[in-house]
Amino acid sequence: MAILLQSVLALVMMATARFETLLIYIGFTLSIFAGLTVCGVFVLRRRKELKAPYRMWGYPVTPCLFVALMAWMVVHGVRERPETALAGLGTIAVGLLVYAVARR
Repeated sequence: MAILLQSVLALVMMATARFETLLIYIGFTLSIFAGLTVCGVFVLRRRKELKAPYRMWGYPVTPCLFVALMAWMVVHGVRERPETALAGLGTIAVGLLVYAVARR
C-alpha cells in the first residue's frame, strides 16, 4: 500500500511540476533528513548506545562539516525558492502528523 501511495504521489508531482522544481524539492527534503541522520550518530555515541566499531577519519569534525553543509543547503533553499521549501516543510509536517496518528 505504501509503495502504491508513493507511486501515485510521484506521478502527480511529475505531472504538475517542472523538473527543476522537483529537483529542488527533493534536494531540500533530503538535505534535512541527511543532516538529521548524521546528528543521530552524535546522539547515539553520547548515550553510549553505539559503540564505535571503527574509527571515523576526522571524527567529530567531518560529521560536523557534513551537518553544516546540509544546514547551508536548507537555508539556501529557503532563500532561493521559498515556495518549494515551504512545500517540502509541508510534506514533512503532514508525514509527522500521519505518523503521530498511526502510532496511536
